Amino acid sequence: MGAGTHTVKVTGKNGDASFAFEIANARLPAVAGPVSARNMMVVLVASLGKRARVVTNAGPRKLAVNGQAQSDAGPAGTDLTAFQPGVNEIVVGEGRGPAVT
Repeated sequence: MGAGTHTVKVTGKNGDASFAFEIANARLPAVAGPVSARNMMVVLVASLGKRARVVTNAGPRKLAVNGQAQSDAGPAGTDLTAFQPGVNEIVVGEGRGPAVT
């Protein structure tokens, strides 16, 4: 996928989602505009090395990465402070029943 703006659309029997993102050389991919969704919560994670950002279509929602609390996730996005290259546990949700991504 080359540099520039790209659009992703996911459709299913009970819901759909779409978003646009921008890619540039040596830069963290960026969500461009709002994330649209019907009948689902969308959690997008963009990363480059140790830098990462989470954007959702709803919020604010509690957010933790690798067991460390982060700023709340939401449509405006938040930078992650506990992100490491490789496998990470990202938990988004409120109260006793968070959603694990």
